[in-house]
Amino acid sequence: MTKRFEYLSPREFQRLLAAGAWQEAPAKEVLIEEGARPGRMLVLASGRAAVKVHGREVAALHPGQFAGEMSFLTGAPTTAAVEVVEPARFVSWATADLERFLAKHPPLRGALQIVLGRDLAAKLVGGTARG
Repeated sequence: MTKRFEYLSPREFQRLLAAGAWQEAPAKEVLIEEGARPGRMLVLASGRAAVKVHGREVAALHPGQFAGEMSFLTGAPTTAAVEVVEPARFVSWATADLERFLAKHPPLRGALQIVLGRDLAAKLVGGTARG
């Protein structure tokens, strides 16, 4: 997972993780609802999740990939649901809390935007997810 965060210094990476909440989810748990404003963004640390549009799997999320990032960046409702396929461990940030945290740490905001941009670009090129 740390390779995805290469634009953050080790200290920034630790700060970002500390600002979130570690959680676990069993298979079949829906982490993000389609068409909703999830109020959170998350990144998988382990496990796998399916990205579903109208109930049909369109992509998979693997460790190091984000879910809910498009809604976090745009404020728009999600375009897909994210459902756990293999038991997962992830870090989750409430949108409002993350916004406040990043407002206090502008360099970290810039670095995270690069990380999110790279994640979204990889998903578009590889067709691996919609969040």
